[in-house]
Amino acid sequence: MAQPGEGWLPAPDLRLTLEVMDQGRLVSLAAGSDQGERILAALQDSLSKASKLISDQLESGVIQWK
Repeated sequence: MAQPGEGWLPAPDLRLTLEVMDQGRLVSLAAGSDQGERILAALQDSLSKASKLISDQLESGVIQWK
């Protein structure tokens, strides 16, 4: 099944996935390009400086906050 914009739009720099958990939501960001990887690295750096209360992981280009 074709996605809206397929063939017209470039691949996304970032892919965001939201999952419903027992308590709250799980947000995952995945890089889809070199620019996306730079965005994730900058975001992880900013978040780690802003608050140690946020649990973050960087595995295979994916950051997850639980």
